[in-house]
Amino acid sequence: MGIPSKAGRTSLDGAWASCRRVSGADGAGWPDAPPPPLPPAPCAEFLDALPDSIVQLHLLPRLDPSDKRALRATCSHARELVNAAVSRVRIAAGDLLPPDAPGAAAPRLGRRFPGLAAVEAFDCADAPVTDEALTDFLDSCGDEILSQITEVNVKRCNYVGRALLHWLRARCPALARLSASRWTDNVTLHAIARLEGLTDLDLSESDALDDAGLLPLRTLPRLRVLGLGRCRWIGDAGCRTLAQITGLEDLTLASTDVGAAGLAELASLPRLARLDISDCRRVDDAALAHLGAATGLDTLALRNTEVHAEGLAHLRSLGRLAQLDLGSRFELNNDGLESLAACSSLACLAVGSFNLTRAPPPGFGASLERLRFGGGFANKGLDLLFPLPRLRSLHASGIDTVTDRVMRTVSSQTSLRELSLRSGYSLTRDGLMALARLSNLSALSVASCPAIGDEALAALRDGRGAAVAAAAAAAAAATALAAPVALPEVCPVA
Repeated sequence: MGIPSKAGRTSLDGAWASCRRVSGADGAGWPDAPPPPLPPAPCAEFLDALPDSIVQLHLLPRLDPSDKRALRATCSHARELVNAAVSRVRIAAGDLLPPDAPGAAAPRLGRRFPGLAAVEAFDCADAPVTDEALTDFLDSCGDEILSQITEVNVKRCNYVGRALLHWLRARCPALARLSASRWTDNVTLHAIARLEGLTDLDLSESDALDDAGLLPLRTLPRLRVLGLGRCRWIGDAGCRTLAQITGLEDLTLASTDVGAAGLAELASLPRLARLDISDCRRVDDAALAHLGAATGLDTLALRNTEVHAEGLAHLRSLGRLAQLDLGSRFELNNDGLESLAACSSLACLAVGSFNLTRAPPPGFGASLERLRFGGGFANKGLDLLFPLPRLRSLHASGIDTVTDRVMRTVSSQTSLRELSLRSGYSLTRDGLMALARLSNLSALSVASCPAIGDEALAALRDGRGAAVAAAAAAAAAATALAAPVALPEVCPVA
């Protein structure tokens, strides 16, 4: 359950120095005020005269990637300092091709990045990454740098295989995280299983993997995170194998063939804390009953499954559950809220819509800090839900969710600090102005709300300024009333 992207984010702190409106997918809007002119760029001699520690601690962290590229191109000494701070490189297949010149040698990475720890490679439209080209390119780093590489991502390399895996085992002893190619099959997985230091393995989108192919994973003693999303041939028999990897803490099985029998096997994993079984059509209310024994779960994703509000009763025993994603199609009713009220640690909830006929039980929302809803049916009884005592972040989306009526309800949630509104095609200026009461709001994101233009945002800015001033005055008055009053000496003390 994620937070919306930074596109369309509006800062509300201070005097709203950087308001921005997003309209549509292109993100077109009105820009911030132009920044003050920058001083002339320092000359290379000046940079060379600065101590390396000053450049590394105070200059480089304040530069964006384009500025760093310009600095590398203009100052040889700064180039070394910039390169020393690089820990991750992305290698396109075109970077591995030799120049178009007779007898030209293939490129080499060399020792340009002494702090290198992560490598990502990917195919281009007209050139693939091959085992030989990639290993030759990386071999030029030398043993010292190769021995510190901990992460390799070849997910988008369709022509790499066992030769690369054998090379990684021999040359990268610290390798802990691997995103394998989407063409990984049962035979290739045997080679992966020989990388005994792996703690994080991503096998997602491997359509050639099946239940029998997972058997070699039992030989990875340190494996903690495993991704098998969109591996459609993985089912209950594969879960029987996964249950033998007792160190697993984070498991993704989205869009697989897992059902009730598989969840019964996974519930025995002693350290399992995060589980994603979204888009598993065989997961229903009866299957969810088996997860009640997985009392260590703190994160659970159930998007697009056959689980209904009644099935949430099986989650009552999950006292550590902190994040629950039910997906945009899920309608949460009073029965579901009563079940979730037993999850005393629930801090983050994603749901499609609410259908309430009475107020939630007292326990619901006691720890809830982040809520995402919308995209499903129209909400009913939403005024019975708010306000929630600890809610800080709210993300609402959908034509039936981002409406004037819902905004008036949300305006009672004065503790909100972050608010995201998306696809509010019926939202009007009046509905937006209801949010002026949210005096603690520090970040606002508005996207695909056609009626919300520059004037509406300016009006909200002015209205919110008045609300902030009123809240500050009320707080000052409360403080004054609570402060002890010095009495004259002649005043008798009771």
